[in-house]
Amino acid sequence: MDSRQAKGMSDGIDPGNSSERVFRVAVCGPIAAVAGMAADLERLAGTRPELGLEVVTISTDGDEPRPVARMLDVLPSAALAVIVGEDPDHLTDAARAACLLAWRLTGATPMVAIAGDAGRAAEVLHPFARDLGIPAPDRIVINSNDVSSMVERHAAARRDSRSQAPLRFWVTDTAKNSSTPSTAIEGELAIGHLTLGQQVVILPSATAATVTALAPLPARDGDALPRLSVTLDRPLPPDPGCVLSDAANRPELADQVVAHIVWSGRKPMLPGRSYVVRLGNQATRAQIGALKHRVHPSTLEPMAARRLVQGDVGLCNVSFTEPLVFDHADRGDPAPRPTSRFVLEDAVDGGIVGRGEIAFTLRRATNIHWQAQAVDKISRSALKGQRPACLWFTGLSGSGKSTIATALEKRLNAMGMHTYTLDGDNVRHGLSRDLGFTDADRVENIRRIAEVSKLFVDAGLLVMVSFISPFRAERRMARSLLGADEFLEIFVDTPIEICEERDPKGLYRKARAGELKNFTGIDSPYEPPEHAEIHIAGGEAPPEVLVERILVDLKRRGLV
Repeated sequence: MDSRQAKGMSDGIDPGNSSERVFRVAVCGPIAAVAGMAADLERLAGTRPELGLEVVTISTDGDEPRPVARMLDVLPSAALAVIVGEDPDHLTDAARAACLLAWRLTGATPMVAIAGDAGRAAEVLHPFARDLGIPAPDRIVINSNDVSSMVERHAAARRDSRSQAPLRFWVTDTAKNSSTPSTAIEGELAIGHLTLGQQVVILPSATAATVTALAPLPARDGDALPRLSVTLDRPLPPDPGCVLSDAANRPELADQVVAHIVWSGRKPMLPGRSYVVRLGNQATRAQIGALKHRVHPSTLEPMAARRLVQGDVGLCNVSFTEPLVFDHADRGDPAPRPTSRFVLEDAVDGGIVGRGEIAFTLRRATNIHWQAQAVDKISRSALKGQRPACLWFTGLSGSGKSTIATALEKRLNAMGMHTYTLDGDNVRHGLSRDLGFTDADRVENIRRIAEVSKLFVDAGLLVMVSFISPFRAERRMARSLLGADEFLEIFVDTPIEICEERDPKGLYRKARAGELKNFTGIDSPYEPPEHAEIHIAGGEAPPEVLVERILVDLKRRGLV
C-alpha cells in the first residue's frame, strides 16, 4: 500500500479540502465593468492558488438572447456569480436574467457589485432581489477589494458546507478483476465525507454496509469531484447508478417532483415529451408534465405558458420512469447540493436541452403505488392463443393509415384474432377532446394514446394504432413503454402530392388557404421514421394488397 492510500484510509476523505478542484466565478455585466473586475479576480487567483479560482466572463451588452445563451453555458458550473453594473437604476434585462439564472443554476445568492453610492444601490437592489424571489444580495460591494474578500469567504463557506453535508457518494463502477462478487466499488464523492468504519446505506436497494477501506483515485480531465475506491464489508455488487448515503440522513427516492427548469434547447420544451434525465451517476427517462409557469425575462413575474423556449426559466412537474435518488435544493446552503440538480437531454440526438433543480417531491409520488394484479399479460395472451403487440401506423394525413389499419383488423378478426383499433379522429371525440393541434397538444395526444396502447397490449390484444404521430420523440416514447418485440412501427409512406389529391376531408385545401393552422406537412413538421419495422408505399397499390404485405411480415414474426 502506498502512502497516498494509507493517508486516505487513516484520515478519511473529506470534500472540505478535496472536492473543489475548481472554484469557478462568473462575472456578468457590461464589457467595460466586467474587464476590470475580472482582472482583479485573476490577480487574486495568482496570489491564492489554493482557492482553485477560475474566472469566466459574460458580457451582457447587446441583444438579450446572446448573453442569456452564454449564461446557460457558464452558470451551471459556477460556484458564485458576480453581477457587475455601473448604474443601479439602469440594470439591463440581461443583468436581471443573470441574477435569476445564477440563482436557479448555482443555488447561490448572486453577489452584486455596483459602482457609486452604496445606499442608492441598496434601495434599488433589495426590491429587485425580492422580485426575483431570492434573498437580497448578501452584500452590495463597491470595489474589487471587497469582491475579492467576498470570493474568499464564499470559497471557504462552500468547502465547509460540502464537508458538513450528509454523505452522498455516486457509484460509477465496480471492480472487474474478480470472479466472485466484489466488495470494491469506485465512484465520486459528491458531498459529505467518508471514513473507515462508517455505516452507509446503498440506495435504491436500502442495503446496509460498513466501509472497510478507501483510497483516492487519480483525477481525470474534467473531474470536478474526487474519485475514490471504496471497499465494503460484504460482497455487494451495486451497479453504476447506486448512491451511498449516510445511514441516518438519507436522500429522497421518488419518481415525481417539482423542479425549476432552465431551457437551453433550440427546439421548445413541450410538456408530455420524453427526455433523458441525468442526475449524478443516474440516468432514466423523464416527462415534463404540467408547466406551472415560466418567468418573464424582464419583469420576472410568473406567466402562464404551455412551453419553454431557449433561455426560459419555468417551474414544472417532472416524472421519472424509474425513481431517482436526490436531495431538495437548499437555498440557505452556500454550496448547493449537486444531488438536487440534473440535466435533460434530447431523447433522439442526446444533446443537452435543459438543466433543472428539484424544489420538492410531489406527494402523489409516495402516495400512489402500482397495484399487483392476479392475472397477468401472459395469462391473458394464453387464453386468447396469441402474442399481443402494438402495430403503430404513422404517416401524413390522407396517406391511407386508417383505411389500411381497418382492413387489417378485419382480416385478423376473420382469422380469429383478438384485436382493437385506436384511430386518431375517434380518440379526439373522447379521450383527447380537450386537445388542439399545436405541437404541445400533439405531444400530449400521443402520450395518452401510447399509455392506452400499453394497456391494450397488457390485455393480450393486437392493437392497431392509426395516428399521424409526426414526431420521432413521441413514437420512440411509445416504443419504450412496450417490450422489444411488442411494438411494430408501420410507416405508410405516401407522397404529400398524392395525399393532397385524395384530401378526403378537405383539410389540405383549407391549410393551403391559411384557414387551418398547424397542419402536418404544410405549416407543422412531419418527421418520417428512420428504422420502421414495416415500410409500405401508400400510393403504390390498393389497400387490400398492402394488407397482404403486412400479413406476410406479421406471420414471419410469429404474430399471426
